[in-house]
Amino acid sequence: MAAVGAGREGSTGESVSEKEDQIAGPDGPAEEGRAGEGIEAAARMGAEMAGQAHPDDGGPAGRERPYLEVVGPRADAFLPRFRRFEASGGAWELTWNWPCLFFGPLWFLYRKMYAWAAALLFTEMVVMPAVASSPGLSILVSVAYKIAVPAAGHWLYYRHVGKIVASSREAAATDAERADWRRARGGVSWVGPVVVTVVGFLGVLWAVSGFTPAP
Repeated sequence: MAAVGAGREGSTGESVSEKEDQIAGPDGPAEEGRAGEGIEAAARMGAEMAGQAHPDDGGPAGRERPYLEVVGPRADAFLPRFRRFEASGGAWELTWNWPCLFFGPLWFLYRKMYAWAAALLFTEMVVMPAVASSPGLSILVSVAYKIAVPAAGHWLYYRHVGKIVASSREAAATDAERADWRRARGGVSWVGPVVVTVVGFLGVLWAVSGFTPAP
């Protein structure tokens, strides 16, 4: 009787196991893994829609997300430089910004760094003409300007973005509102570069036309 019972029990166990395998199918573990990933993605999406932090947001990707929101276009090109500055404790590290070399204050206007754009415009329109009468000093100022601005461009932008990220923590109550706040104050704008370019072009036309105001 015990042998028969054991046989029945073994048969029953095997049949149950076979039925479970049939239900799970040959890819049962993989399907469970995909289901787990789907649940994780849904949890993250739900947390973002509710304006709450996901548990994994403390990782590198979560810490960098506010910087991505501020930078906007071409954020992937800036993050490697930002990581270098972070690794050095926020100190300046030598990098090179080609747009700063070719466009100078226009790039700063494009990135909404208006104070630095004004300082560079003042240098180009007031300081450089003032030293033009001294060839040696004029060359020194021009070379220093053309080297310093591109070499500091990424670092200045890193500090600008960092200030916006820090201010956003107290500017809104939820993560979603803080993200909107960062995007509104970050990103790019063509208004400043276009206005300055048009005004500069008109100024050149006025200068070459030999126009003199009436007394």
